[in-house]
Amino acid sequence: MFVTRCVTSEFLNRVDEQKEKNKMDAKNLSIVFGPALLRSDKTTLEEMVAATSVGNLFVQKCVENFNQIFTKNH
Repeated sequence: MFVTRCVTSEFLNRVDEQKEKNKMDAKNLSIVFGPALLRSDKTTLEEMVAATSVGNLFVQKCVENFNQIFTKNH
């Protein structure tokens, strides 16, 4: 799971580096990919929204801080 998360974060970081051309910064990427990468097992709408917000923020920070969080030795 860690390797998958690392490779995915690296890819999204590369997309983010081209945000001036593609308009997909880390926040936009996290909105699109966050729910798929971090599925919630919550059952109520309120719990799902809260979990999605936290998950999206986690993905955003992984993309923005890829070089600090992950090493190239994955």
